[in-house]
Amino acid sequence: MDALSFVMGEKPTNLRVKSIQELIHGAHIGKPVSSSASVKIIYVEESGKEKAFARIIRGGCSEFRFDDNLVSRSVYISELEKIGIIVKAQNCLVFQGTVESISLKKPKERTQFFEEISTSGELIGEYEEKKRKLQKADEDAQFNFNKKKNVAAERKHAKLEKEEAERYQSLLEELKMNKIQLQLFQLYHNEKKIHLLNTQLEHMNRDLNVTRESLSHHENTLKARKKEHGMLTRQQQQTEKELKSLETLLNQKRPQYIKAKENTSHHLKKLDEAKKSIKDSEKQCSKQEDDIKALETELVDLDGAWRSFEKQIEEEILHKGRDIELEASQLDHYKELKEQVRKKVAIMTQQVEKLQWEQKTDEERLAFEKRRHGEVQGNLKQIKEQIEDHKKRIEKLEEYTKTCMDCLEEKKQQEETLVDEIEKTKSRISEVNEELNLIRTFEILLDLCHPIHKKYQLAVTKLFGQYIIAIVVASEKVAKDCIRFLKEERAEPETFLALDYLDIKPINERLRELKGCKMVIDVIKTQFPQLKKVIQFVCGNGLVCETVEEARHIAFGGPERRKVRKEAYITPLDKLK
Repeated sequence: MDALSFVMGEKPTNLRVKSIQELIHGAHIGKPVSSSASVKIIYVEESGKEKAFARIIRGGCSEFRFDDNLVSRSVYISELEKIGIIVKAQNCLVFQGTVESISLKKPKERTQFFEEISTSGELIGEYEEKKRKLQKADEDAQFNFNKKKNVAAERKHAKLEKEEAERYQSLLEELKMNKIQLQLFQLYHNEKKIHLLNTQLEHMNRDLNVTRESLSHHENTLKARKKEHGMLTRQQQQTEKELKSLETLLNQKRPQYIKAKENTSHHLKKLDEAKKSIKDSEKQCSKQEDDIKALETELVDLDGAWRSFEKQIEEEILHKGRDIELEASQLDHYKELKEQVRKKVAIMTQQVEKLQWEQKTDEERLAFEKRRHGEVQGNLKQIKEQIEDHKKRIEKLEEYTKTCMDCLEEKKQQEETLVDEIEKTKSRISEVNEELNLIRTFEILLDLCHPIHKKYQLAVTKLFGQYIIAIVVASEKVAKDCIRFLKEERAEPETFLALDYLDIKPINERLRELKGCKMVIDVIKTQFPQLKKVIQFVCGNGLVCETVEEARHIAFGGPERRKVRKEAYITPLDKLK
């Protein structure tokens, strides 16, 4: 299978090897039997002619031979395709898993696969082109048929329009006479209405004057309340400033208070320590005094003993009547004892002086700590009194601020009430003005607008249709009042167009870009801007052309013919003449 795939021009990647040299026997274990290899097939045609195809491995590449002649890969593959072997389609070899993959393909993928095998996929472009031409020919035939049909219908329609225009001219003359009668009728009734409206106007003026006086009174009250509000606002701001200054002062004093409190606690600790040391010193002092007294007593006893000893010696000397001479050893012992007594007395004297000096120092320190404690207590008391004063002042300021805020809220509510009353008064004034200035009824639509040129007169008349003698009014309420009046007077029914009741569709701005035509709303002018809505409602996306050919071209021959026929109504001028 690999040999057939190799000689039929398959790439090494399709032969499950990385390089073409691995196809040589033994190359996969590193011991190829040769440095080259070749596969050759011979194809015998029906006429008996033989064609030899060979592919040889040389080095890292392969050679292609056809009838023992060296050829390129493209020539080799083209010769294989001539005998029905297509390398890309793999129509001669069935690899492992190919049948399963074909069975799992979708119908569209299977069709594409068969087209690749049969080489019919090369004709797809030509088939699509011919199919497109056929569809275009069908569309053109249908378009020509519709065009011929529409031309006949247009001729019939133009004839009917001409008859309708002539009938319209006769009706227009009759309309003029009826309008004269209508004007006389309206003049008569308008005089009656003017008298009635003048009476109502006088009543309205009196009510308006009362309302204006009330409004001026409320405005003066509002100004006074605003002035009071300003004063209260300034007072509140001043109070807030004082409160902030007190808070700042309090914040400044707080570190001093904390520091004084810490110093006080520190001094209290030191005072306790000093008291303890004084108590210890007093204990030591009393102990040392006891020792001094004991030493003094001992010293007195020694002095008494020494004096008694000296007296005894003197008495003995006097008694014996002869001089007593001490031996040298006794004299030395005497001097030694005397020196010991003198040293002991000196040491005890120094200890007494030292204890007296320490006692004096401790007494001075105790007096200093007591004075210091008294000063700290005085400062602490003074700071506490200041804090209490500040707290009381803050409470008073908070109460005053709360009172000011309550007063301010009350003033704001009064202001809102006055503003609501003013708004109601203003709305009432506007209602009165609306009642005084009654919304007037417009005239017939044809009398309110006219074309920019006489040549558009007939086209505009045709497009207006049933709305040509419609009466334009400002609102739905006026239209209902007019209809009610006509019913009461048993007059002929009329069509009314209310400005606030019309459902106006947006204009297709792309129709303005078409050449050879104009939109009907662009050839009509009026003195009343509010009537543009009525004209847009009546005309819609209507177009007017100079000739029938231009109208036919726009309706049937242009790129937007379907959209134009659907969205616009086209009127040719030369047919209307």
